[in-house]
Amino acid sequence: MRRKIIYSLFLLIFCLLSKKNIAQANELTFSVSPIIPENQIDKKVGYYNLLLDNGKTQDLTIRVENTSNDKISIKTNIVSAKTNSNGVVDYNNRKIKKDLTLKYNIEDIAKTPKIITLNKGESKDIKIHLTMPSERFNGLISGGINFKDISTEQKTDIKHKDSVSINNTYSFQLGLLIRNDTTPISEYSKQKNGLKLTNVKPSQSNFRNVIDINFQNPLPNYLNQLAVKARIYRHGKKNILYEKNSKLMQMAPNSNFNYSILLGNGEKMIPGKYTMEAEAYSELSPTGKYKAKFKQEHFENYKYRWKFNKDFIITRKSAVKFNNSDVTINKVNWALIFIILVIGLLAMLAIILFLLLLRKKNKEEVTVEQIILDNSGSKTVICRTITYKEYKYLKNNGTDIAIISK
Repeated sequence: MRRKIIYSLFLLIFCLLSKKNIAQANELTFSVSPIIPENQIDKKVGYYNLLLDNGKTQDLTIRVENTSNDKISIKTNIVSAKTNSNGVVDYNNRKIKKDLTLKYNIEDIAKTPKIITLNKGESKDIKIHLTMPSERFNGLISGGINFKDISTEQKTDIKHKDSVSINNTYSFQLGLLIRNDTTPISEYSKQKNGLKLTNVKPSQSNFRNVIDINFQNPLPNYLNQLAVKARIYRHGKKNILYEKNSKLMQMAPNSNFNYSILLGNGEKMIPGKYTMEAEAYSELSPTGKYKAKFKQEHFENYKYRWKFNKDFIITRKSAVKFNNSDVTINKVNWALIFIILVIGLLAMLAIILFLLLLRKKNKEEVTVEQIILDNSGSKTVICRTITYKEYKYLKNNGTDIAIISK
């Protein structure tokens, strides 16, 4: 047994050593270094945070270097900052729809080359061309400059007996913030318009029933350290049906996201009228006037607070739709149950019919010939009429008997 184990280990080591072209899963194929310009507000950060007047243009320089042993192609694009469903700012997701309050989209302001091709060890300085809106604005225009090595996507995997190929995609994001001036959004505007409730509706997340509360940040500034307490009630009732508490979220300027409250595994949506109540807080501060406590934690002070109350309806159509597609709900297959019941009923009727026919046949009279022995031991054949049931009984007990007519 020990010899087999040693042999197996030796074989495994030999196979691993003999493999060629093994790609390292964590291998970085390129590096990105922003050249910070003079109009950078904070030169200590590793992303762009620029002060640029309205109507002005500027070219930003970014050095991109190929750190791999192969020729690579890098795809670049600019994406507006948005807020994803986890309450996190996303600089790379084009699938998230832009908010209606977004007046200036950084995707229209900043332009970048689409593809950068670099030979082994080569570096290039690329230009990001900025064209500021003609109107002056207060606040931020924000997004991300994205770089993605698409070389591996263009290659076709060829499997060799003595090699293993692993395709690894490497991407990089560089923040880009632009403003006309450093004047912050007023405290009054933040408290009055810093967070809005746009909608409450039944929905699904990852094929699980949820109630979506859509929050909107309509201002051109980041909403930091966002905390939310949300509860769902039956309309006119006081018992909490569903609730969710979250802290340390962040919203991008002029964005919205769905704050989803899970109904619970296996719990069905029930049609009816409901009420949503929520309290939201932003910006932790020792001097903040709004106190909030989450679960067993101590009270914390926030600078801003918003309260929301909204009724909404779950229709029967929506409930059926979402319940049918919720993977945690045990589905009742009524069609299968109906088929089983029909088959069972037909089988029962067949058995009953068989028993009735058998009973009828047993009562029928038949004429039989039966051989009997007299006192002297001689065989005598007699004919008589008996029921079919009696005939079966005699036949099964060894009597020499035969049916001659029915």
